Amino acid sequence: MNENSDMNFLKVMEKMNNRKQLYVMTSFIIIILCLHQPLWAETLDDMKVIKISPKDGKAVVKFIHQKELEIIKVGDIITDGARIIEIAKGRVVMEKTNDLGMELIVIRLENGKQWTERISKTATDKPADNIKNITTSTSTSD
Repeated sequence: MNENSDMNFLKVMEKMNNRKQLYVMTSFIIIILCLHQPLWAETLDDMKVIKISPKDGKAVVKFIHQKELEIIKVGDIITDGARIIEIAKGRVVMEKTNDLGMELIVIRLENGKQWTERISKTATDKPADNIKNITTSTSTSD
C-alpha cells in the first residue's frame, strides 16, 4: 500500500506542476501583451508627424506619451481606429468611422508646422434634399 500511495502522490504532484507551469506561462504572456499596449488612450490629436516620405509611402510619427518614433504606412490602422489611406507630399490622409458615418482626416505638414483637417459627410435636415453637407474643421499644432 505504501508504494501505491507514493505513486498517487507523484501523479498528483506532476499534475500540480503542469498546472503551475501553465499558470506561469499564461501570466507571462498576459504581462508581455499588457506592456506592449500603452496604458493611456492615444488620440489623433496626440500624434505629431515628424517626416513624410511620399516615395516610400511612409511617414514617421510620434505620439505624445511614447518615447519611440513610429513608422506608419498605407493600410495601417492607428489610434482611434483611423486607417491610413494615402501618404503624399506634405500630407497623411486617414479615414475613420464615427457616429455620423465616414470621416476623412488630413494631417498636413508644411515648413515644420502641422495642421489637421477633418471632413465628414452628414445628411441635411430637409428630407427632400438629396444633397450632402460637407463639414470641415481645421486645427493646428506646432
